[in-house]
Amino acid sequence: MIFPSTVRVIADRKNEMNSIKERISVLQRLLPFIALLMFFAALWVLHDSLRNFHYHEIIGWVHAVTVIHLLLAVVLTVLSYLCMTAYDQLAFY
Repeated sequence: MIFPSTVRVIADRKNEMNSIKERISVLQRLLPFIALLMFFAALWVLHDSLRNFHYHEIIGWVHAVTVIHLLLAVVLTVLSYLCMTAYDQLAFY
């Protein structure tokens, strides 16, 4: 036997679920626009931060890096990734 109060509770739950689904649907439609807004905000911040640097200056700095420093950076980066991988593997034990 189903009581009227049980029917009301079930109806209220369905209404709540529909309301939540509608909010999620609106959020899913807005997410691409929010992502674009954040992307353009990041571009604006980057543009503002790099305003005082010129292309030829940056190219000069890149050419000033010696081969030994570049190789050392690559080796240390590889070692860093190996350490992270080992750390993750230790987490499984």
